[in-house]
Amino acid sequence: MHTTVRLLVSIVASASLAVAVLASAAGPAAAASAAIESPGSLAAQRLTADASDGAVTLQRTADGHVSFAGTAGAVIDNPAVTRSTSVTAAARAHLGRYGAALGTDRPGTSLVQRQVTHDVAGGDVVHFSQRVGGLPVVGGDVVVSLDSDRELVSLSSTMSSATRVAPARVDEARAAGLARTVVATSARTRDVENIQLAREGRWVLDSAVTGTPSPGVATVWRFQVTAGSAHRELFVDDQTGAVLLDMDANQTVVAPGTKVSADRSGPLPSAAGAIGAPVNRIVCDNGGVELDHLAADVPCPSASSTPARVEGDPETNNDDVDEAYDNAGAVSDFYASLGIDLTELIGADIGGGEKALAQTVRVCYDDWCPFENAFWNGREMYYGTGFAVADDIVGHEMTHGVTGRFSGLFYWGESGAINESMSDVMGEIVDHRNLTPGEPNSWTIGEDLPGLSGGFRSMANPPDFGQPDRMQSIYWHPSSQSDSGGVHYNSGVANKTAYLIMNGGTFNGQTITGIDGDDQTFVKSARLYLLTDQSLASGADHRALSAVLQQSCRTLVATPGSGFTAADCDNVHKATLATELDQVPLKLAKSADAADTCPAGEPVKTLLFDSETGDAGAAFAHEDGSRWTRAEDPYWGPNAKSGRSAWHNSRPWNNDYEEAAADSMVLSRPVAVPTSGHTYLRFNGWHFLATIDYIISQAQPITLDAGTVEVDDLSDSAPPVDTASLPWINGPRHKVVPGGIPWEDPDSTAPISSPATGRMAFGGYSDGWVASALDLTSFAGRSIKPQFTVSTDNLGWFIGWFLDDITIYNCAPVKSADAPPTAGTVTVAGKAKVGRKLTVATAGWATGTTYAYQWLRDGKAIKSATRATYRIKKRDAGHRLKVVVTGTTSAGGATATSAVVKVRGRR
Repeated sequence: MHTTVRLLVSIVASASLAVAVLASAAGPAAAASAAIESPGSLAAQRLTADASDGAVTLQRTADGHVSFAGTAGAVIDNPAVTRSTSVTAAARAHLGRYGAALGTDRPGTSLVQRQVTHDVAGGDVVHFSQRVGGLPVVGGDVVVSLDSDRELVSLSSTMSSATRVAPARVDEARAAGLARTVVATSARTRDVENIQLAREGRWVLDSAVTGTPSPGVATVWRFQVTAGSAHRELFVDDQTGAVLLDMDANQTVVAPGTKVSADRSGPLPSAAGAIGAPVNRIVCDNGGVELDHLAADVPCPSASSTPARVEGDPETNNDDVDEAYDNAGAVSDFYASLGIDLTELIGADIGGGEKALAQTVRVCYDDWCPFENAFWNGREMYYGTGFAVADDIVGHEMTHGVTGRFSGLFYWGESGAINESMSDVMGEIVDHRNLTPGEPNSWTIGEDLPGLSGGFRSMANPPDFGQPDRMQSIYWHPSSQSDSGGVHYNSGVANKTAYLIMNGGTFNGQTITGIDGDDQTFVKSARLYLLTDQSLASGADHRALSAVLQQSCRTLVATPGSGFTAADCDNVHKATLATELDQVPLKLAKSADAADTCPAGEPVKTLLFDSETGDAGAAFAHEDGSRWTRAEDPYWGPNAKSGRSAWHNSRPWNNDYEEAAADSMVLSRPVAVPTSGHTYLRFNGWHFLATIDYIISQAQPITLDAGTVEVDDLSDSAPPVDTASLPWINGPRHKVVPGGIPWEDPDSTAPISSPATGRMAFGGYSDGWVASALDLTSFAGRSIKPQFTVSTDNLGWFIGWFLDDITIYNCAPVKSADAPPTAGTVTVAGKAKVGRKLTVATAGWATGTTYAYQWLRDGKAIKSATRATYRIKKRDAGHRLKVVVTGTTSAGGATATSAVVKVRGRR
C-alpha cells in the first residue's frame, strides 16, 4: 500500500548534516551521563530508556544531534502509542517524544507529512518534509519507521540547520528567464520562449544536506526546464541570480553524453521472464524519427504517439516493442513477488481512470540521434533503439519510478548515486531471475545490448569502468555540475556493497558470506533493498545508507517468515565496512581563498594599488560603450564581497544572437613593479558566465563567455599579454570553446565564436566569491597596467563578472642588518674658564649617525647638560669636565668619551 497524505505537524525541526560519528548508548545510565540536560539529550535518553531491550544505536551529527536511531531486534515502546493508534498519529507521537534528539526543538522550522508507505516487513514508514520559514528544504526529511503495533523501529533525519530565510531579491520571473537562457544555451538555440518551463516555487538549498557545490544555505527558485533531449532541473539563487544547481531531471541509465556503442545492428536477445502477474502495459514506437528540437517528451499514448502494443496484444514482430513489453512484464512480476503492484505504483494515467506501465521505444532527437540511453521522466520510460531489449535496463528505469514513489532520493551527489545504485541492484536481480540458456551469469549492467556484450558498469568490480568501489577510492567523482554530481560514477560504491551482500567475497580486509546462499533469485536481497528504499530519506548519503541497510536487516530478522538471521546482518555490516560507507568520500574540497598576506620568507608588505582607497570609481578606465561600472546593477541588485559596491559588467540575461566581442577595464595609472621580492595582483571575484555544462554530444562543459586577466607592459609597444600561463592561486581553469562548433538550432548554422577562443579563463559559476592571486614578479623593474576582460561569444549571456578588493602589493625580505657602528673620536674645543663655552667635535663616525651628549663633572652627570655645547658655570671652577657621546645608526649604537678638561679657578 502506498498513500500520500499532507498534514501539517506542529513541530519545529532543524539539524546540521556535517560529518558525524557513530555512537551506541548501552542503557539509561549512559544517556544520563550527558553533561548538559538539554531537550535533545533528554529525548535521546528517552529513546534508550523506552527500548524494549535497552539498546539503541545512535548516529550523530557534528553538533551532537541524532541523525539516525535504530534498534536491534527490538522496538522503542512509546507509552503514548498503542496498537489502535493510527499510523499518522503514532508517527506524530514519536516525534513529539523523541524528535528533540534530532533537533526538532529548534525554532523556525516545521515538518509536513509527505507520505505513508506500508513496507515490505509489514510495518509502516512515514516521511516528513522539512520547511524553513515556510519554504521546503531540498532533501530535508525526517523518516519514522513503525512496526505493525505502531511502535518505533527507527528514526532518521537529513534536516538542514537553517532556521530562517531572507526575503528574495531576485524575483521568480527574472530567475525563470535566466533558467530558460541557461538551458537554451545548452541546446544552442535562441528560441527561449518556446522552451518548456515549469515553476516549482521557492526552496531552501543547503549544501550540508545535498552535497551540492555552492557552500552554505541558500534560498532558490526551482524550475523544470525542457529543450529537446535536455530535461533539466535548475535552482536559481534568489539573492544573486546565479544558477546554483543544474541537474538532469531525467533519470537515465548512463550519464548523458556517454558513448555506449556505435553498433546497433547485432542480433537481439530473446525476451526473458514469465508473464502472469497483474500488469497493464502499453508500448509506443517512435520509429527512430528525430523529434522536434524543442519538443517536450511525447507521452504514450497521445495524439502523436499511438500504441504499438497494449496489454493482451500478440507479438508485433518489432523487436524493440516486443522486448519492452515482455521485459516490463518480468519487472512487474518481480515486484509483485515483493507485494508491490507496479502498475498501481508507477503507472501513467492514460485516461478513464486507467493506469499503465507506459514505454516509448526507438526514441531519437535531432540533437542526439541515435539516442544511446534510456530514462524515466517521472511518468514513463523512454528507450533509444535497442535499449529496451535489456531486462536489466528496463528494471533499472522502472526502479527509478519506484524510488521516486518511496524514498524520493534527490538525484544529485551521494543521494543521486544511491538512487542510481538502487536501480542497478533491482535491475540486476531481475536479470538474474530471468537468465536465458547460455546467457552469462555476470554482474554487469547493459551486457544484453546489441554489440555491447561487456556492458557499461560492473557491480562485481566497479573500477573496471572507472567507478569507485569504496568511499576512499581514487575513482570517486568529485561533486560538480557534470552528471548531476557524479551519480552514474559514484553509484559504484553502493553497487559493490550490494554485490558483496548478495554474493559474498573478500574485499578490503572483510570476508563476507552472501545472504542469499544458493538462491539465485536473490529473494532476501530483494526484500532488504526494497525495505531500504522505502525507509531512506530523500537527502540520504552513504552513511545513512549504511545505517538504514543494517536497520532494515535487523527489522527483517524480527519479521516472521522472512528467513533473515542475525548472521545475515553481521554480513551486511561487514559489507558496509568493506566499502567504507561510514567514511567521508575521497573528494576535492573547494580551494581556499588566496591569502592577502606575505609569505614567511618575505614578510615586508608594500601596497602598490588598492581599488578601495580614494575614489574607487576612478581606479579603472574603459572605452566608451563598455559595460564595466561600479554602479549597482538595476536588474540583479548589489553584489559585493566587502561593502555594497564592486566593479562588474553584469546585465540582464539574453539569448539573442549577438556579435562576439571583448570588453576590458584597465588600471587608470601604471604600477611600477619593484625589482626585489615578489609582486602580486589579488582580487575577489564572483562570476556566472555562459557555459554549456550539459550537452548531449560532449562529455565535458563548454565555456562560452569568459573572464581573463591581461597585463600591458608599458616599456614596449606590444599589446597586453595573457597571464593564464603565469603562477596563479585560484586562477583561470576553463578552456574557452574552440571555434567552429556548430549550433544545433535550425534557425542558424553559424558556428560558435569568441575573441578568447582556445584560452584559459574564468568561466561558468564561481560557487560564490573566491579570492585569486596572480604572481607579477616576471614584470619586475617595469611599469605595467593590468586589465580585466570579459569576452562574449555570439550566442547568449547569463549574468557577468564581479570584481572587488583589487590590490597589487610587493612582498620583500627583511634587509640584512649592517655591522654595528664603530665609535669615532670626540674632542672638546674652547678655553676652560668660567663663563666660556666648550664645544664638542666628532670625527670618524659613520655617515648618518645621530648623536646624544652627556656632560660630566668629576665623572658625574651634570643635570640638563645634554647638548653639543656647554657653558662653564662658577660651580665648575677647579673641577674636571668631560663629555660622553653616543652615536646611533639603524644598525645600533656606539659610545666615545672626550679627554678631561680642568677648569681654572678655586673650588
